[in-house]
Amino acid sequence: MGRGVCRSIAWLALVAGLAGCSERADAPAPVDPPAPLQSAVLVLLDTVRADHCSAYGYARPTTPALERLARRGVLFENAISSAPWTLPAVASLLAGEGAPRALDGERGTLRRSLVEVLHRAGIATAAFTEGGFVSRDFLLDRGFDAWVEEEGHVRRTPPGATPQPPGSGSAARTFAHAARWLAQQGERRFFLLVHTYEPHTPYTDRRFAAELPVGRVGPSLRMGMVRDIQRGELRLEPEELRYVEALYDGDIRAADDELGRFLDALDAEGLSERTLVVVTSDHGEDLGDLDPQFTASHGHALKDPLVRVPLVVADPTDPRPGRRVAAQVRLVDVLPTIAARLGAPHALEIEGRDLGPLLRGEEVEPRIAFGGDTRLGPARQFVRTGAHKYIERSDGADAAAPEAPARELFDLATDPREQHDLAAEQPALADAFSRLLAERRGQGPQGPSTPPLETLPQPLQERLRALGYAD
Repeated sequence: MGRGVCRSIAWLALVAGLAGCSERADAPAPVDPPAPLQSAVLVLLDTVRADHCSAYGYARPTTPALERLARRGVLFENAISSAPWTLPAVASLLAGEGAPRALDGERGTLRRSLVEVLHRAGIATAAFTEGGFVSRDFLLDRGFDAWVEEEGHVRRTPPGATPQPPGSGSAARTFAHAARWLAQQGERRFFLLVHTYEPHTPYTDRRFAAELPVGRVGPSLRMGMVRDIQRGELRLEPEELRYVEALYDGDIRAADDELGRFLDALDAEGLSERTLVVVTSDHGEDLGDLDPQFTASHGHALKDPLVRVPLVVADPTDPRPGRRVAAQVRLVDVLPTIAARLGAPHALEIEGRDLGPLLRGEEVEPRIAFGGDTRLGPARQFVRTGAHKYIERSDGADAAAPEAPARELFDLATDPREQHDLAAEQPALADAFSRLLAERRGQGPQGPSTPPLETLPQPLQERLRALGYAD
């Protein structure tokens, strides 16, 4: 990051009151960095917003396995993704920097990955994904020795439903493939990525919705209805929105169930004592609380339901497990943390930084988060400091989504739902954020992260269409 941006951040920290948003006063005393671990696992549960995880205080028991893992590790209360949809978010996660730098905008391909650093360090690398935007077609397999990708829309079969045809895939099979790979590693050092679309639309798990009226939604929320909502042909009533929310919560729980079985397999193989386990999501979901026209969708906004995600890091050598960290962190920090814990240093100039100093008490300030890369509507970017979020429109309007304000400013302490725009009331602070974004734009490539979908391979187009993206 250039000196100009650093100066702006320092000045902005003074104006925005960043010092008042540090981690809780009971931060642990600094300790020496631990010895490197042998292995690491990164689990990516697609489309999970943090405020719908029971690990984060949500009323429904959506994430008991994540809670169990958090008792063995550290839960980050404010983890921020770089983008509100899958491809730029996952690319940023793997590259350790924002999507405009991580992706080649013309081809939508990953420029470089920190997994390549792990590979060069002699660490075995493997990924089990469910395709779509987490695909080798976008070169997300950079640095992986093995990349196993489902060849179709991956959905689980809910109890009592007609089984899906062979080859349709399931979260259970994805995690089972990953568990079998683990069992074959022996004493080898490894990095394993497991990705599932389980919480993504269509929503099918009715465990929290069984007693609720289905309205016009029906037993499950299918992609045809999501498209009708987006086109403005259907507007759900409040009772129907509550039913959709319950279906979404059920799908989170279904993913968490598979996570729990996978963690049990890690324990059974005797790997837990030498393996760093990280669980997170790429982005959240709009359940009609941001824009009813985008119920069960994402990519169209930059507010917290779409960019604040769960993040739990469980290090078996941590002498103080079960902690919660309030200081803001970013998904771009995840791979630098994994590389550091596996003893794989790098000299790359990237945005992401190892979370180790924060965990050891050497750092307490929130890390400023940048992001954007909206897929629908006007192009927008955001800055989130922990105290404030600033969103700025940077492109023309798109008829597929409602107009967006030129700029928005929110005080997250007093307005966590981001409903009261302060940009007009506090123009000096909004101007400071705008200058910060302008300086950042001058530091590297900008622009869209993906080529037109019709230019992608036909099988990939079909998978994306099944996930609701190709429309």
